[in-house]
Amino acid sequence: MQLDFVTKLGGSAITNKRCFETLDVNRLNFAAEVLGKCHKSGLKFVVVHGAGSFGHHQADQYGVNSGYGDENVSKEHVMTGFCKTRLSVCKLNHEVVSALVNCGVPAVSVSPCGTWTMNGGVLVTDGTEIVHQLINEGFVPCLHGDCVLNQSLGCKILSGDVIIQKLCEVFSPKHAIFFTDVAGVYTKSPGDVGAKLVPHITTRHDGTITTDLQMSTDRSCDVTGGIAFKLDCACNIVRHHNGRVKVMICTGTAYHNVCINGNFDGELGTVIECQEISEGS
Repeated sequence: MQLDFVTKLGGSAITNKRCFETLDVNRLNFAAEVLGKCHKSGLKFVVVHGAGSFGHHQADQYGVNSGYGDENVSKEHVMTGFCKTRLSVCKLNHEVVSALVNCGVPAVSVSPCGTWTMNGGVLVTDGTEIVHQLINEGFVPCLHGDCVLNQSLGCKILSGDVIIQKLCEVFSPKHAIFFTDVAGVYTKSPGDVGAKLVPHITTRHDGTITTDLQMSTDRSCDVTGGIAFKLDCACNIVRHHNGRVKVMICTGTAYHNVCINGNFDGELGTVIECQEISEGS
């Protein structure tokens, strides 16, 4: 089965990451309305969302992403953080699914904890079979960044960016569309003087990119790696499919048009492309 697209609603877009457990209601409702139109037009898609101000604070406070390896931190302390982080991200997931259902999307919450596992930083098992079954029945699965069990560390944070990367690997959608709080990827932090939107980023097959970027070091309590990791996941999607899955990072009108029409041309945002391999190379 080929999906029309998989979309990631960034935590920075649908929440205020600087305010504890605070929704950005306007952006969340906008994205839900766009996806409602997509469903009404017969498009098939899966939704993934980040945690933003829901979960990152608890995960950071309790060191959940480091697992049980720190001798100075008890296992019970980390386990408490695991539970509190999950409570928070599930609270956000409830809000996202509610917004989607209110816009006519038959969205169903699918929490990765219990079916997705890791070993260190490597994904070992996933719950894509459940996602497949829900799609076959006409539902729209809605996954989220989550705490998961880890074979070597005990537990770890599974980023929504890793989830969308795996979904693209399994389902080979036509597009992967990242909804963000800014227009796309910039040459440096969007708030810095001289920052310019990068309309295209080409990733080479060795993992490097052709564009010189100055990644922001401000993660605003982002325990999953910040913009550099997110861009790396987006590039991995493109490289894995040799450019056949088109990837765009965008917001606002561009997100609306790309989701509904599937046309990236002329839209404000950042398109991730794969460098073509010349014959004989």
